[in-house]
Amino acid sequence: MLGGALAVVGDPNFDVGFLKQEWVMVIQTNGITTLPEYLQVPRTGRGRTLTNEEADAILASPAGQHVQQMVTYSAVGTPEDVGEYIGAFAKHADADELMVVQQSPTTSARLRSVELLADSVAHASAV
Repeated sequence: MLGGALAVVGDPNFDVGFLKQEWVMVIQTNGITTLPEYLQVPRTGRGRTLTNEEADAILASPAGQHVQQMVTYSAVGTPEDVGEYIGAFAKHADADELMVVQQSPTTSARLRSVELLADSVAHASAV
């Protein structure tokens, strides 16, 4: 999957490790859900600056398309916004339960994310 991005970019400085790090350190960490957000987030400390053309090439690749598909349904925002979004998505999917994935980089951050999600959903249910 990530190999497709490498073929599109054609730059030997891009490797699978870099693309995986980009996913974890940039997209997940910053809660990126759109291409404009991805293009605007700073890459300090990454050791490699992406031009808009390089970012577009990565996102146009099969791996990039997969990344965009994975963030199609993302609940990001205030607790109220997240709770409302989860409720609306459950209705949209006609689901009585949802599987969620916390994309935080550390265990403690993932656990905090679960706590926040639980509070958001409880708040939305009470309204």
